[in-house]
Amino acid sequence: MTLYREGAAPKHAATHECYYMPANNVMAGVDAGTVNAAMLDIFQVPEG
Repeated sequence: MTLYREGAAPKHAATHECYYMPANNVMAGVDAGTVNAAMLDIFQVPEG
């Protein structure tokens, strides 16, 4: 999967790899491979 983030060069993410997604930043993940990808995003937000 290739990750495109505003203001940064594209980054390749391998299977089972984790990566940081900074707040207030436009980002897209593109699966251009031959195998389906599943992405799980976890967001930390203030309580309440």
